[in-house]
Amino acid sequence: SNQYLTAPDRSTQTQLVRVALTTWLQKHGLTMLTIDRVANLDEQQIRPTEGDANALQIGKLLGADLAVRYVTTANASQISVEAVDVESGIIVWTGSALTDSEPRPEMIRLLTCHALATAWGLEPAGHHDVHREEAC
Repeated sequence: SNQYLTAPDRSTQTQLVRVALTTWLQKHGLTMLTIDRVANLDEQQIRPTEGDANALQIGKLLGADLAVRYVTTANASQISVEAVDVESGIIVWTGSALTDSEPRPEMIRLLTCHALATAWGLEPAGHHDVHREEAC
């Protein structure tokens, strides 16, 4: 039973997207701040706020310029990414990719790469053959 023959569960999908996202952004010159940095913040520095506002607040405390977030469909057939300026809350870039193929692990990685390439203007928006490795 090969794990790559079936679609991964939601938790595995999330991990696959995070790894692909981090790898792609690092290849393109961005430094990623990891969650362990958040654990080192003084609890008094973080005010309880709703969702994105809390992420932007933590980003500011860590000295980040952008907060990158992503959304996937339940079966990971579409992945959307965007970067938000932590100071202004303005979306700086956004992109997405979708496939008609079964969302196996390698396909999720490729979809993430294509979503990022679209966001950065390296590929035109629209439906792409996500089997191409060039975006990664």
